[in-house]
Amino acid sequence: MGEKLCKKIPSIKILPEYFEEVIAGRKRAELRLNDRNYKKGDIYDLREWNPTRGRYTGRKVNIEITHVLEGFEGLTKGWCMFSFKTYEEIFGKDDEPTCKTLSIDYEAEYHRCVGMVANIQNEREEAKSAIIAQSAIITEQRKKIAELERRLEDEYWQRRDSK
Repeated sequence: MGEKLCKKIPSIKILPEYFEEVIAGRKRAELRLNDRNYKKGDIYDLREWNPTRGRYTGRKVNIEITHVLEGFEGLTKGWCMFSFKTYEEIFGKDDEPTCKTLSIDYEAEYHRCVGMVANIQNEREEAKSAIIAQSAIITEQRKKIAELERRLEDEYWQRRDSK
């Protein structure tokens, strides 16, 4: 099994609500189109997929397929149901496989960072626009105050001269 852990592990997308069930230990089977010819002993990364954002969330769990059911009455042709165990269940919480399988999802991290930078740039542009708008308001207020001061001064001199 150690040799398999060192190879590149293929990924399977899984929706957040099902991923949560896997993490909680309540889901240990998948009904899938058998487009990968799933076999007992196959190792996969179950990667949480956010369909609304169209990308991975960065959370994943490594699994090993323990049983594949196909060609069973009730299963549509080309589909299978496979059972699996997580590596935590196989090795235990304290034991780790010979190669680290729980690694950083660089693609998801990249997208998360790009999103953060975009948010920061948007906030910066919004703040810049707000400052420009405030500056325009202040300039307009200064003009109004200067005009009011001129009018008051003119009125003062007109009253003084009329006395």
